[in-house]
Amino acid sequence: MPRRFWPGRILTLAAALLAGGALSVSAAVPYESYNYIEKAGEMLRAPCPAPFVPLEVWDAASLGVPLGAPNDIFLAPDGDFYVVDTENSALLVISAQGELKRRVDAFMLDGERQTFQKPEGVYVTDAGEVYVADTENNRVVVLDSRMEGIRAIAPAASDLLGEGYIFYPRKVSVDGGGRLFVVARGQYNGIMQFTADGKFASFTGSNQVNPSAVELLWRRFMTKEQREKTAQLIPLEYTNLSLDGEGFLYAVTQATGESKKIKRLNPGGADVLIRSDEAAASAITENAKIADICSDSDGNYYAINQQDGGVYAYDGDGRLLYVFGDIGELVGTFQNPTAVEYAGDRLYVADGVLGNVTVFHMTGYAREMQTARRLYEESWYEESRACWERVLRQNSNCTLAYVQLGRIYYRLEDYGKAMEYFKKGNFRGDMYVGGYGTALELLGYTPWGCIDVVSFTTGELRKRYGFIYVDRNDDGSGTGNRYKKKSFDWYKQVIATNGEDLG
Repeated sequence: MPRRFWPGRILTLAAALLAGGALSVSAAVPYESYNYIEKAGEMLRAPCPAPFVPLEVWDAASLGVPLGAPNDIFLAPDGDFYVVDTENSALLVISAQGELKRRVDAFMLDGERQTFQKPEGVYVTDAGEVYVADTENNRVVVLDSRMEGIRAIAPAASDLLGEGYIFYPRKVSVDGGGRLFVVARGQYNGIMQFTADGKFASFTGSNQVNPSAVELLWRRFMTKEQREKTAQLIPLEYTNLSLDGEGFLYAVTQATGESKKIKRLNPGGADVLIRSDEAAASAITENAKIADICSDSDGNYYAINQQDGGVYAYDGDGRLLYVFGDIGELVGTFQNPTAVEYAGDRLYVADGVLGNVTVFHMTGYAREMQTARRLYEESWYEESRACWERVLRQNSNCTLAYVQLGRIYYRLEDYGKAMEYFKKGNFRGDMYVGGYGTALELLGYTPWGCIDVVSFTTGELRKRYGFIYVDRNDDGSGTGNRYKKKSFDWYKQVIATNGEDLG
């Protein structure tokens, strides 16, 4: 069925963006945008202004070359995009302006002309080396910036891999030390890790086996020998990965029944993803099919769900920012989204059925949320407050805005206001600051100390636990000067009255 394009709407959207409007574009996009609110103990969708709007589409017609099934997209350090076309066994290099710079379907390696065979993943290092998951050729190919072959990587026989193992690499990432991480088809032991010289070393981030309730009950009546045999249940395999700016690996799985579809793995392979939001848990259901994930420089991450065509955006604390996207045929909707990439204020989503990459631009609404969070993390509380208030004027259902305003007033020691906003956001607390319950009970506690000290758990100064402010930031900047907070005089009065006056 031919796709319907509506260039008039695209121009309207672009004009609205330039004007900084968010509400004006939400009615024009061909998909629903929403976040979640809690009512009567149930998480419900609440419409919100469109956070991203489609601007253009890269496809065979615009590029002038075949583009059948783009399966991965990667933003290289030089600003070009590398797109893997699995159907045509090719690698496309596309500029940020959407112009084709190069199409690679053959290359020289070890003095021979070689080709890709159904590649599924690509990664480009800071040095310009291109790693391609050459899936059906059972190898990872490394190319230089001229697209000449450097080497091919495949694991040698190993006890860790088992007898008869066949290597089908799907997705690849390379860290700052040159270590290669590979998600491979049919590999259930975790993410494969290779040394900088291409030797298979180990697995990382192995998923836990999750037996059913019936299986757990049955194990109570098993013999030791029977329990040992059932201990070999197959864990879940990863289907994609993405390396963030801090060297952590985002990894996703699509297996039905797995509640933790998204993980953030530290160098030791432990999952350190913060999951502090009920709405976030409700958004990614057990039946979701997360195709890909990417992150930005602020610690936000974006996951694309093949089940509903939605792009789910989260902040670094695991709170759902918004969802947008849908299954459809109009520009901005998807049939089978396969990859997502973030660059500047744009998102790029590849579709393996439509054979295109849709470019989305961030609206004023999403930009306001992004700025507000950044200012908060940098301890610019008053400025962050102004941003979140503007967010609420555009979307009164934004639970996150109420929570963040509560956290800001908590930092500013206006506990009455903090409680008011925590209640509006139905926020009961997290690892950084208590919710409306602790805002009520705060006066019953003794401060940790009189002066701001470094947080013993996270090593941060911005926690501000004392009632004497120290002009020092996490990055070491600041004068070191000390100033009285509002709580200084309050605590002085508490001491003078032996705790009788807590006013």
